[in-house]
Amino acid sequence: MIPSKEDILHAMHKERAESYLIYAEKIQVGECILLIDKNSNCNILDFLFINKGMEGKNLGVKIWRAIKNKYPQTKRWMTITPHFEVRNIHFYINKCQFKAVEFAHPHYLSSTRPIHPILKDEYYFYFEKEMQ
Repeated sequence: MIPSKEDILHAMHKERAESYLIYAEKIQVGECILLIDKNSNCNILDFLFINKGMEGKNLGVKIWRAIKNKYPQTKRWMTITPHFEVRNIHFYINKCQFKAVEFAHPHYLSSTRPIHPILKDEYYFYFEKEMQ
């Protein structure tokens, strides 16, 4: 699911939001929005996507490494993805070594984790990655 422009603007207006257009060889290949908490150093990967036609070039892994390098003080990264986005699940678990820590759906909303507005009626996974 590629987020709509309204979803991206909503995320960008959040406190602590940092947004990036991602380029490779002078071509925009994706975007990401991060929520950075400089007090707790527990940060959120709010959106990360690769533009259509740019998939399969290992760009996601390169972007993830760049994010980790830009925020070396991070203790924990968190993100969520819809259950049907199997490529995202593969990416986060197998490529980036996140752990699925919770599965939520409209009849079970986590009491300890924030819900993303575009996923409130969806089935989705919470992922976390503890940093060394």
